[in-house]
Amino acid sequence: MLKVIGAVLIIIASTGIGRLFACKLQQRQICLSQLQQGLLALEREVGFAATPLPQALNQAALAAGHGSVVFTAAADLLVNGEGLSAAEAFTQSIAENQLAISSTDRQILADLSSGLGLSDCDDQLKKIELIRLRLQSAESEAKEQYASWGKIWKNIGWSVGAVLVLMFI
Repeated sequence: MLKVIGAVLIIIASTGIGRLFACKLQQRQICLSQLQQGLLALEREVGFAATPLPQALNQAALAAGHGSVVFTAAADLLVNGEGLSAAEAFTQSIAENQLAISSTDRQILADLSSGLGLSDCDDQLKKIELIRLRLQSAESEAKEQYASWGKIWKNIGWSVGAVLVLMFI
């Protein structure tokens, strides 16, 4: 009876680990989508409302879901950052906050900071649009990755558990 309980626990644990890896792939996809929504809101605030950058970043945070931490932290750093530029504040907020994105995705976001708050409205809008399109491409890649690797991780999880159980029997 004890062996059966142990076998069930091994299979449950390994299945959970496989689902955890699959979930991380899905979280990246969701986070990229939410960051795009935040960038759309930032684009709207910068282009049409001519809102000051800290307020525009806070408005972007409202639309960004879990990605809001980047926009909120950047706005806070601009207001309380003791003279940080917008680029420095945005770069620092990307580096400090835990998001479910890859280092490549972080670099795409960091590219936005190079002209943020320094150039005229049209240049900033073009830059935001370019970054949003690059994030959209990264999201498409993340969807494909989840579609293929998500199933693989889920199946590997329970199958490794089954192999371990068979080895112990």
